Amino acid sequence: MTSMSDLPPSAQAAPLRGGEILANPDHTPHSSDPTPGAATARRFGEFLLSGAVQALMRDFGRERCGEPMYHDAATTARTIQD
Repeated sequence: MTSMSDLPPSAQAAPLRGGEILANPDHTPHSSDPTPGAATARRFGEFLLSGAVQALMRDFGRERCGEPMYHDAATTARTIQD
């Protein structure tokens, strides 16, 4: 998608909320020929998937905005598969 005009007319008039069109999942690639920072990158990926960070992502913005600003990994996976 490059602009709102790429959306069907019914979606152009309504604010966009949720769904795969707004999903912007992050990927942590792993190379078979790792660079010197590969171990650090792997630890960072593990940190992002930790329970504490996933809980933070699930709850961030909920109190102030009434809904989370980010989705955790499980919610993102369900959104993209639906």
